[in-house]
Amino acid sequence: MNRDSAKSDGEPGRDVLESGLALLRSHLPQSSSVEIVKALAGGYTDARVVLSDIAQTPVGDGVLNGQYILKAGFSTGRPQAEAHNAFVRSLEKYGQTHVPRLVQSVQESGTSVDVYDIAGLSLDRLRSAEHVDAEDREETCARAARELLTAQLAVAGLPDYRGTIGSVLGEWLGGSFPDDQRGSRVREVLGPMPGTGHVFRHEGELLPDPLVMFDPGVGLAGRDLACFRGPTHGDLHLRNVLVRGSRLTKDLTYWLIDVNWDAPTPLLYDHAYLELSALLFGLGHSTSGRVLPLLARLDEQALTVPVELDLNDSGLITLLRRIRTETRGVLATREQKREDVW
Repeated sequence: MNRDSAKSDGEPGRDVLESGLALLRSHLPQSSSVEIVKALAGGYTDARVVLSDIAQTPVGDGVLNGQYILKAGFSTGRPQAEAHNAFVRSLEKYGQTHVPRLVQSVQESGTSVDVYDIAGLSLDRLRSAEHVDAEDREETCARAARELLTAQLAVAGLPDYRGTIGSVLGEWLGGSFPDDQRGSRVREVLGPMPGTGHVFRHEGELLPDPLVMFDPGVGLAGRDLACFRGPTHGDLHLRNVLVRGSRLTKDLTYWLIDVNWDAPTPLLYDHAYLELSALLFGLGHSTSGRVLPLLARLDEQALTVPVELDLNDSGLITLLRRIRTETRGVLATREQKREDVW
């Protein structure tokens, strides 16, 4: 299973959107029309995302006719459509309700293009979870954490008792981590920080080096780690959660977009990823911009030098705790007699 993002590997200057449009038009009847309405903000890859209007004649079931989200990118050999369809099919009703429908996907000659229904069929009323107020963001993330995990566990079956800490982390982070570019980045960040052995010092606190998990001399990677396995989104950050409505008007709903993983994976990765995304987003609005006071309060740990949190920081803690509380609540309800697995 590929854990790499779909980054561009095309030649410089190649217009991926034009290539994608040409590819799509070549797979539609000659009488069809495809018009770009406006460009949309993309995620963290080089893909181009636009609002399009597609018309086919004659109009009928299975015919594209209306506004759609069109996503064009350079082919990676791993069509996103496969991940999308596997996720939606496996999660059954949840996938049909909370993931926009993929209506056409074509991959050819180094280019891929995917056409999706608009979530809720109205783009004007959609915002990402980054662009809603704090209360709606908290409620959306809480619902997504609760409802997604409920759907994942419903199809997960019995736990997998064959895993180890190393094998689970390998599936989450990629088999080449920490010897790949991302691992090098971690070492680059930790390099200037004072420390000895498997710890480092930051802001007066002694913290564990996260790469110690992979050190064969320590032996943690080989320890048994049971887990539930199931369909996993794989890129569940706030930009990939679309929201319509509000708690105040009692019509809040959400959709997940840009599914990235195509095979069953040890669960809870999505929930950790969502929590981390919310933390990083909140740090950008934090008065102090310091992560340790937030993590200490979240985990109810004392700091060597106590720090008072302002309203923004307190609100972020509430959001992160809500994600954790909803996640643990589902596990405690559904898997009360398998607490050692989670």
